[in-house]
Formats: sequence, structure tokens, C-alpha cells
Amino acid sequence: MKVKYIFWLIIISSLFWFWLKSGVHIVYGLKLLKGQATVIYQAEPIQNRLDDPLFPDSLKRKISLIQQVRQFAVDSLGFGQTNNYRTYFQEPNHTLLWMLTGCKPHSFEEKEWCFPLVGCFGYIGFFDSTAALQEIELLKLDGFEPDLGPVAAWSTLGILPDPILSSMLKKEDWKLIQLVFHELTHTVVYAKNAVDFNENLANFIGDKATIKFIKHKAAGDTVWQREIEEAMNDRRLFLSYMYICYQKLDSVYLQMPANQSLVEKERIKALTIDSLFETFKTLPLKHPQRYSYFLTQRQGWTNNVFLGYRRYDFDRPQLEIIYKQQAGSNLKAFVSHMKMKYGSRGLFDFSL
Repeated sequence: MKVKYIFWLIIISSLFWFWLKSGVHIVYGLKLLKGQATVIYQAEPIQNRLDDPLFPDSLKRKISLIQQVRQFAVDSLGFGQTNNYRTYFQEPNHTLLWMLTGCKPHSFEEKEWCFPLVGCFGYIGFFDSTAALQEIELLKLDGFEPDLGPVAAWSTLGILPDPILSSMLKKEDWKLIQLVFHELTHTVVYAKNAVDFNENLANFIGDKATIKFIKHKAAGDTVWQREIEEAMNDRRLFLSYMYICYQKLDSVYLQMPANQSLVEKERIKALTIDSLFETFKTLPLKHPQRYSYFLTQRQGWTNNVFLGYRRYDFDRPQLEIIYKQQAGSNLKAFVSHMKMKYGSRGLFDFSL
């Protein structure tokens, strides 16, 4: 009961502050509140599913795997205990949460949305797809190309007890493990107005922790280890190429004269992406079927996609340096260093 009161107090105070400080219509906040409240209050204890004889054993195994990851994060990485992933939410037969991003067509200037308490983001979430479509029209009027897609998971930064979403259990083991470590990192380190840093750090720690966890859990299962190592090696190769693509496109955009016609800008952009798309097909991926969309769908190569990878993965080289120099390649020490340096003090900073 106490958690419920705290939840409502935080949300109502946040919405009131948001309205006073930024003038943004409070309807968005109320819709977000309704969607989040639905998830929190309709979630059930995971034990209900584990005890259900009709619930598939394969999914029970993944729920148990998540609990092992949670405990490993506390015991081996120094994360604090949270109430995350102790409950289960069966998602409806439609997308639960949508994420909207926006980017200018001939630069990597992204649209930002700013909120009280947590700062500014290069994306915005919607439980209501109609509201998302309305925001898309506003983005277009401001000259941004919109991109709307489903969200696999999200974090309330440890404020609320985030449940296991049913869609999470559809993921491959390594993706599920990485996702849980990623989201739990947000409960440990959160820097206000630093979305790219927060997401890059969560992915960096998520990857390192996944490898560490697999070696600990499956010391004798060399087949499982090899499968996951191959998948993660492919991912590293893919991300490295996405970074090359981003740099190439960014360079092309910066060289475009201000008075160049839109037709010419589009032509140069299309030629550049065509070349990058064809080269991607030559990457020595061990399991290229995992990247079939990028291998076959040229229309999927957009500025918003590259911005997404910048937001989550392009700071990896700098983080690797800190990991080695400041933490001696010790992941628990690295987490401790980041907690001490950033913690989550930006969360309740009421300035905008």
C-alpha cells in the first residue's frame, strides 16, 4: 500500500511541476500515467506463473533465468536490491508501448523532449498510438523525419517495481540476459540530461555482465557458451559497421552546402546509403539471418536508425578505456566507479 501512495505522489507532483515549468499540456502525462498504472497494477507475482501447470516450461525457465540474473547483479556487480522483475505482466495482443524519435533528413540533429525530474530525451513513449500519430504530424511540421516503433522493455529507474513483460520471454537467452542487466543498470546509475551516456553505459555494462554471467552459470556448457559468444561477436561486428556508416553519413551531411537543393541532397544521401547497404552484405557474420532486415530492407536504413545506435552503442571505445584504466578491467569496480561519479542524483533535480 505504501508503494502505491509513493507512486501517486511522485507522478502527481511531477505532472504539476511539468505543467508549471514547461507549459506542456498535462494530457500527455495523464495518458502515460494511465498506461504505466495499468502495467504495475495488473502485474501478478511471478510465482503464479511458475506454479501454473498450463504455463509453458520453456517460459518458466526464462523467468527463473531472470531471477538468477537479478541476484547475480547484486552479488557479483554490486547492484542494489530492487523489486524489479518480481512480477509478471501478460501483454495484450497489440503493441503496449510505442517509442517515437525524430531526426532532420540531412543532418543528425534529433528532436528532444524535456521532462521534469528526469531531463531531456531524444525519444518519447506512448501507450496511446493515436497520441503518437498526432505527435508525428507535429514532428513533420518542424522538419523532422519521424520513426515510430514498439518498445521491448523500459525502466522506471527503480522508482516503481518494473514487471517482467510477456514479450521479454520471447527473446533468445543472451538477449534476455543483456536486456535485464541493461535495465537494472538504470536503477544504479542515472545522469540527468545525458540520454546517450545512460543508454551507452547500460549497454556496455549489459554486454560485459552477460559474458561474465554466462561463464559463471554455464561453466560446463561449452555449446551454450559458444552460441552466445558467436551471437555477441556478430553484434559487435554489426555495431562497428553501424558506427562507420554513421560517421560516413555525418561527414556527407556536414559537407552539403546550405544553398544546395533538396533534390541534390537527397540524391547524394541515397547514393551514400546505397553504397553502405551493399557493403554491409559482405560482413563476415557468423549468423547473418539475425540481421536479415538490414540485409534485405534498404528502406530501413534511415537517420533515425543510426541515431538509435549512436544513443545505445557508439560510446563503447571511451567506456572501454575507463573500464581498463579506472577499474582495472574489473566490472564490479567499474560499476562502483560509475555509481560514485554519477549515481542517480539527477533524478530529483527539479531544475529544467
